[in-house]
Amino acid sequence: MSVIKDQKVPDVAAPTIINGELVLPNNQTKDNTNLNKTVSDGRLAVNSANLVAIFDQQNKLTGIRIVGETTNVGDNFVNNVSPVVRFYDKEGKSVGQKIAHETSTFLFHDLASKDKTLYDVTVDSPPQSDRVEIVFNTVSSSDSAIFESLKIASRSLETKNTTMGASESAQTVDYYIATGKIVNPFGFSVSDIAVYAWAKNSEGKVFGIGQADYKNDLIAPGQAVDFTIMVLPLQNGQKMSAYEIAAWGKEYKLSF
Repeated sequence: MSVIKDQKVPDVAAPTIINGELVLPNNQTKDNTNLNKTVSDGRLAVNSANLVAIFDQQNKLTGIRIVGETTNVGDNFVNNVSPVVRFYDKEGKSVGQKIAHETSTFLFHDLASKDKTLYDVTVDSPPQSDRVEIVFNTVSSSDSAIFESLKIASRSLETKNTTMGASESAQTVDYYIATGKIVNPFGFSVSDIAVYAWAKNSEGKVFGIGQADYKNDLIAPGQAVDFTIMVLPLQNGQKMSAYEIAAWGKEYKLSF
């Protein structure tokens, strides 16, 4: 992430990390009086935020970790918090949003009114961006929500092969890589995304299956997410004649 230094701090609608520093709505200070003006009842206010990049052994960015302090500025008890992290380019255009998950060493506990606590969350595979915004959503999707079918905007399937077994009895086995893009066609945000791909032979029988879950992706109406799925054969010696891809997601209710 990069932002031109000495640039006038922009107005923000939610706590936003710009050039590594937290900017609060209306450029106000971090005291509770100002936070109460920008956060409605039952919401958590972000008092501080420190962003740390996560790299793999090949020095590739694989995630970001955000650590800070939050306060329950409302009158109601808060539990089942779902951190939403949004990403923007230099012009302020949204380039995606993710549902962050609690870092493995951290557990969020229920928070009474006016109580303050630490938060420690991680976002996997963040999009390239210049600004990061974090908001705590206190109304997550219900477990009883119905899965809705998502639109497959594009798809392709590439045949791969690998050798299995000892050299004297080795066999070449085909498998497949399905890629494409799914779009949220609804008027509400969607989470808990699951994508399925399956290969069929000339008789229409399924002989290869694959699945990918994108539980941390949060797709706004009209937005898309890319998918990559490995489709593995259940039986050797089968030839693919056709393939299918389907995706589902649940409505995600935002409290802001």
